[in-house]
Amino acid sequence: MARTLAQPATLAAAQERPRRRDWHGFTAHVILIASVALLAFPLYYAFVISTQTLSQVTTTPPKPWPSTALLANYAEAWHRAQMGRMLVNSAIVALGVAIGKIVISLLSAFAIVYFDFRGKNVVFWMIFVTLMLPVPVRIVSTYQVVSVLGWVNTYWGLTVPLMASATGGASTIMATAIATFHSGSCEVRGTSVSIPITAVRISGVLVIIRGHR
Repeated sequence: MARTLAQPATLAAAQERPRRRDWHGFTAHVILIASVALLAFPLYYAFVISTQTLSQVTTTPPKPWPSTALLANYAEAWHRAQMGRMLVNSAIVALGVAIGKIVISLLSAFAIVYFDFRGKNVVFWMIFVTLMLPVPVRIVSTYQVVSVLGWVNTYWGLTVPLMASATGGASTIMATAIATFHSGSCEVRGTSVSIPITAVRISGVLVIIRGHR
């Protein structure tokens, strides 16, 4: 009986005893907060400068708080940099490259899946090897070809080279999808792999194809 009564008293004393602070967790949070502040300060200061006038930017010491010239500065930067035209150009290039890459990948994938011809594996690997030749690696030769064709400062010069960039990955994914829809299994390079048709897999194929730009 005495032992039974002593147990609640021991538990109550243990609960009343102050907990030891977790210094490891506290130190980790302090380091994380300091790192975030250090990385975010240049972005914050750039935003602060964008809201100030030229006289306020050149004052010493600099002012670390936003000012009232935000709308005027952004409007002037928009017109001076011709941001509207740049956004239109970006939209045209993005849509042109995406549509062109999908069309080229569909044609090559259709040929690989449905036609049996001599050298099929060689053709497949030649297409796949384009993944190893991104635009920065062949930028000089690409510019020379575009210059010879007279496509400098045109939409053709911006879109056509990117359509052929990394087409191997997109063609492989398209071939997998076409074979899956055709027979429920994928047969590429002589290997048959069963792949179930699901909405998640189809959306993943489209996302990966878009990411190969």
